[in-house]
Amino acid sequence: FFALLDIAPSDAFMLFTLLDADDSNMIDAEEFVDGCLRLKGPTKAIDFACFQKDFKRQQEQTAKVLGAQDRLLKALGGELSALRRIAAAIVDQQAQSRRDTNATFSSPSLKQAASLSHEGELSSSR
Repeated sequence: FFALLDIAPSDAFMLFTLLDADDSNMIDAEEFVDGCLRLKGPTKAIDFACFQKDFKRQQEQTAKVLGAQDRLLKALGGELSALRRIAAAIVDQQAQSRRDTNATFSSPSLKQAASLSHEGELSSSR
């Protein structure tokens, strides 16, 4: 069968994908007949040249899209790094603030002052 179509047996899968017009991974009778009629006869030079031109245009468009995506990903990577630095600075500031607060309230003189102030409040409320 492949010899009649001048197709190497190793190209059977490609033939199958060309015949499977609806990408269902099955070929019904209509797809088979339509596909064989489409593939019948030698390829004309003009058909091949059109295919090459379309393929080249698609490659160029794909390269442009991939380039744009690459630039966007790099920009996002830079923004993400900046956000990480900002978050780390905020965490460091919060930790320093907690340390400062703990140091302030752990001072013995402040504990005594707070105690005296509390006693004063209790005596004035009586």
